[in-house]
Amino acid sequence: MAPGGPGHAGPQRIRRAAAQAGLTAVPRRNRPAWSSWPAGSPPALVTRSGGASAFRTGRNRGYAGAAAMDGLLDYRLPMLARRALTALPAVALLAAGVDPDQALLWSQVVLSFGIPFALVPLIVFAARRRLMGRWANRAGLTVAASAIAATVIGLNLALIWSTV
Repeated sequence: MAPGGPGHAGPQRIRRAAAQAGLTAVPRRNRPAWSSWPAGSPPALVTRSGGASAFRTGRNRGYAGAAAMDGLLDYRLPMLARRALTALPAVALLAAGVDPDQALLWSQVVLSFGIPFALVPLIVFAARRRLMGRWANRAGLTVAASAIAATVIGLNLALIWSTV
């Protein structure tokens, strides 16, 4: 999205809209204490540190799919090819002119289909004494995990229903 283009709210546009609405600047004494920090607000710092951590982990370790391909399929794809393959769908959608917000929404809807296939077996296998031995989850934890999984799956179904 180009600065000044549709959907972009530049500083002048924001000031003009605030003036039209009759809003004035917030006096210095009423601003939050962190508003003058050079790095921004505490939530912004947390978000930045989380993003930096995820970037560093992904850059240094590759990704889980690489371990699955290497260990289970006995097939290794070069790192550059893996990165190009994972970036290709996003770049193709953006090049085709698809709205990025809609693309993100639909990607999350599609990803939500996989949640039950991960949660339910995890709960079932973690509760089996024969499989887990003394580390098996007890009945109370299994019931709590099942309730949480049912809630998450229900919310995902609601997301899919409201999106489609």
